[in-house]
Amino acid sequence: MESKEHITACLLRHHAGSLPPCPKEIAMKLQRCLQLSRTLMMSGLLLLAPPCIHATQSAAEDLVLLRQTPTFALGQVGFIGHISESEQRYRRLLQSPAALELFTRLIDDGAATKEARLYAACALRKLNGAQFEQLTKELRKEGGHVSVLRTDILQREPIQDQLQNIAQHGCADAHWR
Repeated sequence: MESKEHITACLLRHHAGSLPPCPKEIAMKLQRCLQLSRTLMMSGLLLLAPPCIHATQSAAEDLVLLRQTPTFALGQVGFIGHISESEQRYRRLLQSPAALELFTRLIDDGAATKEARLYAACALRKLNGAQFEQLTKELRKEGGHVSVLRTDILQREPIQDQLQNIAQHGCADAHWR
């Protein structure tokens, strides 16, 4: 029997598009798991669903929504000081067994926002710091500006400055305040 982490990794591969497909037996288990979730949802019994359903659906949703994020924000932000939805998604995906592979694909994904690609840079700095410069080379070449939210101030800043900050300090929220 496959582990919950392996099944989650396969589902995330499926949603990342260009990653190799899951083994056939895992794909069949995922299909049965998702069919069961739809059936349970229709009957109002989703709370009784196996844990793999909740984990895989939320991880796939996190990846899709993170790719579209319009703002790069770390640490406490906004008037009331909360962790942004995008950072929460980034943190959850960072816990995935396939995190390195996912964030490596995300940083090169031209369809993702540059802000999302900065979250990928954060993950790559943490997961594979020795290769950070090489992995962020294309994004650095593209240049441009990103929307950065610090506390309650939203600014457009050069992407090269953000990548330099990430390279030097990582993405610990204490540095970004």
